Amino acid sequence: MDTNGIRVKDLLNYLPAPLLDQLAQATQVDYQVKKLHGKLLFQLLLYGVLTTTRLSLNVLVAVLDSLCFRTFAGLKPDFQTRRNSLADRLAHVQVAYFEQLLQATTALFRRHFPNDQKRPYRINCFDSTTVSCSSKLLAMGMVNGIKPKDESKRLKQIKFTIGFDGLTVSACDLYTQQTYLAEDQALGETIRQSSLQEDEVGVFDRGLKKRKTFRLFSEQGRLFVTRLNSTTMYVPVAVFTSSQGRRTATLELLSDQMVYLYCNGNVLRFPFRLITARSRQSSETLFFLTNLFALPAKEVTAIYRQRWEIECFFRFLKQELNFTHLLSRTTNGIQVTVYITLIAAMLILVYRKLNQMSGFKLVKLRFEQELQTDIIKEIVRLCQGKHQLVDRLVPSG
Repeated sequence: MDTNGIRVKDLLNYLPAPLLDQLAQATQVDYQVKKLHGKLLFQLLLYGVLTTTRLSLNVLVAVLDSLCFRTFAGLKPDFQTRRNSLADRLAHVQVAYFEQLLQATTALFRRHFPNDQKRPYRINCFDSTTVSCSSKLLAMGMVNGIKPKDESKRLKQIKFTIGFDGLTVSACDLYTQQTYLAEDQALGETIRQSSLQEDEVGVFDRGLKKRKTFRLFSEQGRLFVTRLNSTTMYVPVAVFTSSQGRRTATLELLSDQMVYLYCNGNVLRFPFRLITARSRQSSETLFFLTNLFALPAKEVTAIYRQRWEIECFFRFLKQELNFTHLLSRTTNGIQVTVYITLIAAMLILVYRKLNQMSGFKLVKLRFEQELQTDIIKEIVRLCQGKHQLVDRLVPSG
């Protein structure tokens, strides 16, 4: 792994044109398309997410006409498109192209920039976030709570359930059906379909609480750590005494047991590990459930503490990458935008990590400034240092 920092242009080279072209051919994203090819749409949305504060179709058209973007994408001066064409392309483009780009980015970054978690397991945190929009603007989506009498005030929600390991996105699902309003459904489905490996642990909060789902994870070989409510009923099976009375920086460990959980009033005779601890700050009693039996109890609780990383990630997406703003009102367009936003987020996070920077706002600004500087250098090169030639790079009229 590079420990001497990385430049934006070198980071973008991990998504080279041959990779974009290869995925375009594999997914047939450009079948019967003459102008707005998948590669161009990816470049346009990625550039827009990285350099603007609030994307819209009108903003994207303006970005498309800008000298900086045309240089970034290598567009010919006479290339033009309209807002309606862009909206229609977003609504009908092959989503698989962008989904596979997200997966390829994750795989490349995991290989070249491994997360230095000093544990025997890679930690993947799973959680959901919702985006709300007026039902007048959004046809699909879930309704939370009592429907208002005035339909114009009714809000629709879209749920995004994401897996995140601190640097890369391991899973991303969009849910619009009412049944997925419950986290048991959304989180459970995403984790079941995720590609967790034997050396990875899924971490999630108390929103997922179905006992049969816990059992299914174990049967599938999916390791997990979660928390349970204090009212949880269980049957002790065995006691591990080595952890009792020990302390961590934030917890006092009270008990460490193998237990059976109750499921719909009956005992589910499947072994889980239940670690009980008391917060040293608030004195609250906490219950940690896992199917990891080999690790010490304090390491299991430390794994759960890593869940805060996905909370920070969601905050970063919403505050710096405008994740809650829906560029498109179609399921297709929303998925495409989300996938590209997550790719942009990973680019910034890797840039932040390798350049040993902190925070998010200034890191994004530094990333954008360096990108623009590289583009300006390319413009100077194309014009051979002669400002009179700049007009040849932009559309006339």
